[in-house]
Amino acid sequence: MSEARSAAFTSTVEALDAKLREREELLLCVDFDGTLSPVVDDPQTATILPENRTALEALQSHPDVTVAVVSGRELSDVRSRVDLTGITYAGNHGLELRTEGTTKVHPVAKERKSDIGRLSAELRERFETVRGVHVEDKGQTLTVHHRRAADAHAERARRTVARLVGEFGGETLTVSGDEEIVEVRPAIDWDKGSIVSSLLRDHASCLPVFVGDARTDEAGFRAVERDGVGVRVGDPDDRPTAATEFVSDPAETAALLEWFRRTGVDRLAAPLEATQARQAGPTGASSPSPSPSDDRPDAADD
Repeated sequence: MSEARSAAFTSTVEALDAKLREREELLLCVDFDGTLSPVVDDPQTATILPENRTALEALQSHPDVTVAVVSGRELSDVRSRVDLTGITYAGNHGLELRTEGTTKVHPVAKERKSDIGRLSAELRERFETVRGVHVEDKGQTLTVHHRRAADAHAERARRTVARLVGEFGGETLTVSGDEEIVEVRPAIDWDKGSIVSSLLRDHASCLPVFVGDARTDEAGFRAVERDGVGVRVGDPDDRPTAATEFVSDPAETAALLEWFRRTGVDRLAAPLEATQARQAGPTGASSPSPSPSDDRPDAADD
Protein backbone atom coordinates (compact mmCIF):
# COMPACT_ATOMS: atom_id res chain seq x y z
CA MET A 1 0.00 0.00 0.00
CA SER A 2 2.96 2.32 -0.57
CA GLU A 3 1.45 3.73 -3.81
CA ALA A 4 -0.31 7.09 -3.66
CA ARG A 5 -4.02 6.67 -3.02
CA SER A 6 -6.95 9.03 -3.53
CA ALA A 7 -8.26 11.19 -0.71
CA ALA A 8 -11.50 9.20 -0.96
CA PHE A 9 -9.61 5.97 -0.31
CA THR A 10 -8.02 7.43 2.82
CA SER A 11 -11.43 8.55 4.09
CA THR A 12 -12.89 5.10 3.39
CA VAL A 13 -10.18 3.32 5.37
CA GLU A 14 -10.61 5.72 8.30
CA ALA A 15 -14.37 5.12 8.40
CA LEU A 16 -13.97 1.34 8.21
CA ASP A 17 -11.27 1.35 10.87
CA ALA A 18 -13.64 2.99 13.35
CA LYS A 19 -16.66 0.82 12.54
CA LEU A 20 -14.80 -2.49 12.62
CA ARG A 21 -13.86 -1.85 16.26
CA GLU A 22 -17.57 -2.03 17.13
CA ARG A 23 -18.25 -5.41 15.51
CA GLU A 24 -17.23 -9.04 15.98
CA GLU A 25 -17.47 -10.12 12.33
CA LEU A 26 -17.20 -8.73 8.81
CA LEU A 27 -19.64 -9.49 6.00
CA LEU A 28 -17.85 -8.30 2.86
CA CYS A 29 -20.00 -8.20 -0.29
CA VAL A 30 -18.35 -7.21 -3.57
CA ASP A 31 -19.55 -6.75 -7.13
CA PHE A 32 -17.54 -8.27 -10.00
CA ASP A 33 -17.50 -6.07 -13.14
CA GLY A 34 -15.94 -2.68 -12.47
CA THR A 35 -15.05 -3.70 -8.92
CA LEU A 36 -13.02 -6.90 -8.88
CA SER A 37 -12.46 -6.66 -12.64
CA PRO A 38 -11.94 -3.57 -14.80
CA VAL A 39 -14.82 -2.73 -17.14
CA VAL A 40 -14.02 -3.98 -20.66
CA ASP A 41 -15.74 -3.59 -24.03
CA ASP A 42 -16.35 -7.33 -24.35
CA PRO A 43 -17.87 -8.75 -21.13
CA GLN A 44 -16.60 -12.22 -22.06
CA THR A 45 -13.01 -11.04 -21.61
CA ALA A 46 -13.49 -9.63 -18.08
CA THR A 47 -10.93 -11.02 -15.65
CA ILE A 48 -10.56 -10.56 -11.91
CA LEU A 49 -7.38 -8.71 -10.96
CA PRO A 50 -4.99 -11.30 -9.47
CA GLU A 51 -4.42 -9.18 -6.38
CA ASN A 52 -8.19 -9.01 -5.76
CA ARG A 53 -8.48 -12.77 -5.97
CA THR A 54 -5.52 -13.28 -3.62
CA ALA A 55 -6.98 -10.89 -1.04
CA LEU A 56 -10.46 -12.47 -1.18
CA GLU A 57 -8.97 -15.91 -0.69
CA ALA A 58 -7.02 -14.74 2.37
CA LEU A 59 -10.04 -12.92 3.84
CA GLN A 60 -12.31 -15.92 3.43
CA SER A 61 -9.90 -18.03 5.45
CA HIS A 62 -10.33 -15.70 8.45
CA PRO A 63 -12.80 -17.20 10.97
CA ASP A 64 -14.64 -13.90 11.51
CA VAL A 65 -15.01 -12.91 7.85
CA THR A 66 -17.68 -13.94 5.33
CA VAL A 67 -17.03 -13.05 1.69
CA ALA A 68 -19.83 -12.81 -0.88
CA VAL A 69 -19.46 -11.92 -4.56
CA VAL A 70 -22.76 -10.35 -5.68
CA SER A 71 -23.01 -9.96 -9.45
CA GLY A 72 -25.43 -9.41 -12.29
CA ARG A 73 -23.67 -12.21 -14.15
CA GLU A 74 -25.09 -15.71 -14.29
CA LEU A 75 -24.07 -17.71 -11.22
CA SER A 76 -21.97 -20.25 -13.12
CA ASP A 77 -20.23 -17.43 -15.00
CA VAL A 78 -19.17 -15.40 -11.97
CA ARG A 79 -18.13 -18.52 -10.06
CA SER A 80 -15.82 -19.57 -12.88
CA ARG A 81 -14.27 -16.09 -13.16
CA VAL A 82 -13.57 -15.72 -9.43
CA ASP A 83 -12.77 -19.43 -9.01
CA LEU A 84 -12.58 -19.56 -5.23
CA THR A 85 -14.17 -22.24 -3.07
CA GLY A 86 -15.75 -21.51 0.28
CA ILE A 87 -17.11 -18.05 -0.53
CA THR A 88 -20.74 -17.15 -1.18
CA TYR A 89 -21.80 -16.28 -4.73
CA ALA A 90 -24.97 -14.45 -5.75
CA GLY A 91 -25.66 -14.36 -9.49
CA ASN A 92 -28.30 -12.64 -11.62
CA HIS A 93 -28.65 -9.82 -9.08
CA GLY A 94 -29.37 -12.28 -6.29
CA LEU A 95 -31.88 -14.50 -8.09
CA GLU A 96 -29.30 -17.29 -7.79
CA LEU A 97 -27.34 -18.05 -4.63
CA ARG A 98 -24.50 -20.49 -3.95
CA THR A 99 -23.57 -20.84 -0.30
CA GLU A 100 -22.32 -23.68 1.89
CA GLY A 101 -22.30 -26.08 -1.04
CA THR A 102 -25.95 -25.51 -2.00
CA THR A 103 -27.33 -23.65 -5.01
CA LYS A 104 -30.67 -21.86 -4.67
CA VAL A 105 -32.84 -20.10 -7.25
CA HIS A 106 -35.68 -17.69 -6.55
CA PRO A 107 -38.93 -19.65 -7.09
CA VAL A 108 -40.59 -16.98 -9.25
CA ALA A 109 -37.48 -16.74 -11.44
CA LYS A 110 -37.71 -20.49 -11.99
CA GLU A 111 -41.29 -20.17 -13.18
CA ARG A 112 -40.43 -17.42 -15.66
CA LYS A 113 -37.24 -18.92 -17.04
CA SER A 114 -39.09 -20.27 -20.09
CA ASP A 115 -40.28 -16.74 -20.97
CA ILE A 116 -36.68 -15.52 -20.77
CA GLY A 117 -35.55 -18.41 -23.00
CA ARG A 118 -38.15 -17.74 -25.70
CA LEU A 119 -37.41 -14.03 -25.69
CA SER A 120 -33.68 -14.67 -25.87
CA ALA A 121 -34.06 -16.92 -28.92
CA GLU A 122 -36.16 -14.30 -30.71
CA LEU A 123 -33.72 -11.49 -29.92
CA ARG A 124 -30.74 -13.55 -31.07
CA GLU A 125 -32.44 -14.06 -34.41
CA ARG A 126 -33.32 -10.39 -34.74
CA PHE A 127 -29.80 -9.15 -33.96
CA GLU A 128 -27.70 -11.93 -35.44
CA THR A 129 -26.36 -9.69 -38.21
CA VAL A 130 -26.37 -6.36 -36.33
CA ARG A 131 -22.81 -5.33 -35.58
CA GLY A 132 -22.09 -4.39 -31.98
CA VAL A 133 -25.26 -5.91 -30.49
CA HIS A 134 -24.88 -9.09 -28.45
CA VAL A 135 -27.64 -11.04 -26.67
CA GLU A 136 -26.53 -12.82 -23.48
CA ASP A 137 -28.96 -15.43 -22.11
CA LYS A 138 -28.18 -15.75 -18.38
CA GLY A 139 -30.86 -18.32 -17.62
CA GLN A 140 -32.93 -16.37 -15.11
CA THR A 141 -32.35 -13.04 -16.91
CA LEU A 142 -30.96 -11.78 -20.20
CA THR A 143 -28.82 -8.83 -21.22
CA VAL A 144 -28.57 -7.14 -24.60
CA HIS A 145 -25.14 -5.49 -24.85
CA HIS A 146 -24.90 -2.55 -27.27
CA ARG A 147 -21.96 -0.50 -26.00
CA ARG A 148 -20.01 -1.26 -29.21
CA ALA A 149 -22.95 -0.62 -31.55
CA ALA A 150 -23.62 2.48 -33.63
CA ASP A 151 -26.13 4.84 -32.01
CA ALA A 152 -28.88 3.87 -34.44
CA HIS A 153 -28.36 0.16 -33.77
CA ALA A 154 -28.31 0.73 -30.02
CA GLU A 155 -31.58 2.64 -30.17
CA ARG A 156 -33.11 -0.10 -32.30
CA ALA A 157 -32.01 -2.68 -29.74
CA ARG A 158 -33.66 -0.75 -26.88
CA ARG A 159 -36.94 -0.33 -28.76
CA THR A 160 -37.04 -3.92 -29.95
CA VAL A 161 -36.42 -5.35 -26.50
CA ALA A 162 -39.15 -3.19 -24.96
CA ARG A 163 -41.67 -4.22 -27.62
CA LEU A 164 -40.89 -7.94 -27.49
CA VAL A 165 -40.97 -8.04 -23.68
CA GLY A 166 -44.58 -6.88 -23.93
CA GLU A 167 -45.34 -9.65 -26.43
CA PHE A 168 -43.48 -12.49 -24.69
CA GLY A 169 -43.69 -11.63 -21.02
CA GLY A 170 -46.52 -9.20 -20.51
CA GLU A 171 -46.44 -8.26 -16.84
CA THR A 172 -44.15 -11.16 -15.88
CA LEU A 173 -40.95 -9.50 -17.16
CA THR A 174 -39.41 -6.08 -16.65
CA VAL A 175 -36.90 -4.02 -18.65
CA SER A 176 -34.10 -1.83 -17.29
CA GLY A 177 -30.73 -0.64 -18.52
CA ASP A 178 -28.35 2.19 -19.16
CA GLU A 179 -26.28 3.65 -21.97
CA GLU A 180 -24.52 0.32 -22.61
CA ILE A 181 -27.01 -2.50 -21.94
CA VAL A 182 -30.66 -3.48 -21.80
CA GLU A 183 -31.59 -6.01 -19.11
CA VAL A 184 -34.68 -8.19 -18.90
CA ARG A 185 -35.56 -9.81 -15.58
CA PRO A 186 -38.57 -11.44 -13.97
CA ALA A 187 -40.88 -8.81 -12.51
CA ILE A 188 -39.94 -9.58 -8.91
CA ASP A 189 -39.22 -7.20 -6.02
CA TRP A 190 -35.75 -8.71 -5.59
CA ASP A 191 -32.31 -7.24 -6.24
CA LYS A 192 -28.76 -7.13 -4.89
CA GLY A 193 -29.98 -5.39 -1.77
CA SER A 194 -32.50 -8.16 -1.12
CA ILE A 195 -29.84 -10.85 -1.16
CA VAL A 196 -27.50 -8.79 1.03
CA SER A 197 -30.31 -8.32 3.57
CA SER A 198 -30.91 -12.06 3.42
CA LEU A 199 -27.25 -12.77 4.18
CA LEU A 200 -27.35 -10.28 7.04
CA ARG A 201 -29.99 -12.39 8.74
CA ASP A 202 -27.34 -15.02 9.38
CA HIS A 203 -24.67 -12.55 10.53
CA ALA A 204 -26.33 -10.39 13.17
CA SER A 205 -23.10 -9.25 14.83
CA CYS A 206 -21.24 -8.36 11.64
CA LEU A 207 -20.22 -5.11 10.01
CA PRO A 208 -21.81 -5.32 6.54
CA VAL A 209 -19.78 -3.75 3.73
CA PHE A 210 -20.89 -3.59 0.09
CA VAL A 211 -18.42 -2.59 -2.64
CA GLY A 212 -19.70 -1.94 -6.16
CA ASP A 213 -19.67 0.49 -9.07
CA ALA A 214 -22.89 0.23 -11.06
CA ARG A 215 -26.41 1.61 -10.68
CA THR A 216 -27.61 -1.89 -9.84
CA ASP A 217 -25.28 -1.80 -6.83
CA GLU A 218 -27.25 1.05 -5.29
CA ALA A 219 -29.64 -1.51 -3.79
CA GLY A 220 -26.66 -3.12 -2.07
CA PHE A 221 -25.53 0.24 -0.69
CA ARG A 222 -29.01 0.90 0.69
CA ALA A 223 -29.12 -2.54 2.32
CA VAL A 224 -26.04 -1.78 4.44
CA GLU A 225 -26.39 1.97 4.97
CA ARG A 226 -27.98 1.80 8.45
CA ASP A 227 -25.35 -0.30 10.21
CA GLY A 228 -22.61 -0.79 7.65
CA VAL A 229 -20.65 0.88 4.89
CA GLY A 230 -21.38 1.19 1.17
CA VAL A 231 -18.23 1.76 -0.90
CA ARG A 232 -18.69 2.92 -4.47
CA VAL A 233 -15.97 2.38 -7.06
CA GLY A 234 -15.72 5.53 -9.15
CA ASP A 235 -15.83 9.32 -9.03
CA PRO A 236 -17.80 10.52 -5.96
CA ASP A 237 -19.21 13.43 -7.98
CA ASP A 238 -20.37 11.79 -11.20
CA ARG A 239 -23.88 10.78 -9.98
CA PRO A 240 -26.00 10.60 -6.81
CA THR A 241 -25.41 7.45 -4.75
CA ALA A 242 -26.43 5.77 -1.49
CA ALA A 243 -22.78 4.88 -0.87
CA THR A 244 -21.00 6.86 1.82
CA GLU A 245 -17.41 5.96 0.96
CA PHE A 246 -15.44 5.66 -2.28
CA VAL A 247 -12.45 4.15 -4.04
CA SER A 248 -11.42 5.27 -7.50
CA ASP A 249 -11.11 2.04 -9.52
CA PRO A 250 -10.57 -1.75 -9.30
CA ALA A 251 -6.91 -1.14 -8.45
CA GLU A 252 -8.00 0.77 -5.34
CA THR A 253 -10.49 -2.02 -4.66
CA ALA A 254 -7.45 -4.28 -4.50
CA ALA A 255 -5.74 -1.88 -2.10
CA LEU A 256 -8.87 -1.81 0.06
CA LEU A 257 -9.12 -5.60 0.17
CA GLU A 258 -5.44 -5.76 1.05
CA TRP A 259 -6.05 -3.28 3.89
CA PHE A 260 -8.86 -5.49 5.17
CA ARG A 261 -6.52 -8.49 5.02
CA ARG A 262 -3.51 -6.90 6.71
CA THR A 263 -5.14 -4.41 9.08
CA GLY A 264 -8.94 -4.32 9.03
CA VAL A 265 -9.59 -7.81 10.39
CA ASP A 266 -7.37 -7.05 13.38
CA ARG A 267 -9.74 -4.21 14.29
CA LEU A 268 -12.64 -6.62 14.86
CA ALA A 269 -13.57 -6.61 18.52
CA ALA A 270 -14.20 -9.47 20.93
CA PRO A 271 -17.94 -9.95 21.67
CA LEU A 272 -17.97 -7.97 24.95
CA GLU A 273 -15.82 -5.18 23.53
CA ALA A 274 -18.06 -4.90 20.47
CA THR A 275 -21.19 -4.58 22.62
CA GLN A 276 -19.60 -1.92 24.82
CA ALA A 277 -18.39 0.04 21.78
CA ARG A 278 -21.86 0.09 20.20
CA GLN A 279 -23.49 1.17 23.47
CA ALA A 280 -20.96 3.97 23.86
CA GLY A 281 -21.59 5.29 20.36
CA PRO A 282 -23.52 8.49 19.67
CA THR A 283 -26.64 6.61 18.56
CA GLY A 284 -26.66 3.94 21.27
CA ALA A 285 -26.92 0.20 20.64
CA SER A 286 -27.38 -0.78 17.04
CA SER A 287 -29.11 -3.69 15.40
CA PRO A 288 -28.71 -5.44 12.06
CA SER A 289 -30.24 -3.94 8.95
CA PRO A 290 -33.86 -4.97 8.41
CA SER A 291 -34.30 -7.85 6.01
CA PRO A 292 -37.32 -9.16 4.12
CA SER A 293 -39.39 -12.09 5.30
CA ASP A 294 -37.87 -15.45 4.62
CA ASP A 295 -38.44 -15.59 0.85
CA ARG A 296 -34.85 -16.36 -0.04
CA PRO A 297 -34.26 -18.28 -3.25
CA ASP A 298 -35.39 -21.89 -2.95
CA ALA A 299 -32.83 -24.68 -2.91
CA ALA A 300 -32.19 -26.18 -6.33
CA ASP A 301 -30.13 -28.98 -7.74
CA ASP A 302 -26.74 -28.05 -9.20
